[in-house]
Amino acid sequence: MMKINCICLLLLLCSTVYAQKTLTGQVVDVNGEPIVGASVRIKGTDIFSITDLDGHYFLRNVGSDNDILFAYIGHIGKKIKYQGQDTINVVLKDKDYSIVGLTVGGGFSEVNAKLENDEVSQTLMPFLKAGLTFEIPLKNHFFIVPELVWKKLWGRNELINGGVINSRNYDEYHIEVPVNLMKKIHSFIVFAGVYAGYVWQGKSVWQDFLENKEFSYWDAGVNLGVGFEITHFFVKMQGQYALIKQKLPIEGISTKSLVQTTLGISVGYLF
Repeated sequence: MMKINCICLLLLLCSTVYAQKTLTGQVVDVNGEPIVGASVRIKGTDIFSITDLDGHYFLRNVGSDNDILFAYIGHIGKKIKYQGQDTINVVLKDKDYSIVGLTVGGGFSEVNAKLENDEVSQTLMPFLKAGLTFEIPLKNHFFIVPELVWKKLWGRNELINGGVINSRNYDEYHIEVPVNLMKKIHSFIVFAGVYAGYVWQGKSVWQDFLENKEFSYWDAGVNLGVGFEITHFFVKMQGQYALIKQKLPIEGISTKSLVQTTLGISVGYLF
């Protein structure tokens, strides 16, 4: 009787060991390049692994008949039934449709203007922003990325005339439509592009002249930035340089030149 019990216990231990194994493997794209930051997860659990710089993963406690989910942003995910293998290597294909994401962030903008009356206007504005982003895949990990961004800016303007400085508070709303060409290098991204924007409800900078009237202006410029993506999350840091076309609601005040430089950071989630 004792011998039977020992045999049963041994069989139970063996089945437990089989049912809880460690799975390894590599995740690559259709070109055979390792995918960094891909998610490998046991379906229905919180057990997961993220691929390293060589696309390798290491997944513990994998049970018999578990479904293993492989996913990476911009690629078609896979589900594979685990049947006791020691290694599962996976190829993920690029998606052939756009990815939509939400983004939020902030930063600083500086506007420098030369007015017709030889006054100099300088404005430093912190801002918050939110928007929608779309990643449209091309070949070789290139993407076209159009966005729709809303900004709220606050700041303080200094109007300099003959060494005399007049300071005024400043606020405005800004909507931008950037279009970038983005390249993904593993989980890292670099991008560059152009954008056009429109500002409305600008107030207070010119209050002595405008008697608190609102004004608006158009701007256009270039973007340049870097960042990284891990699964569905991304972080981007970017700079902007813009030329501004401003129309003030009063005659006799115009600008010779008006440029804006911006540094910002944003975080987002891609669906």
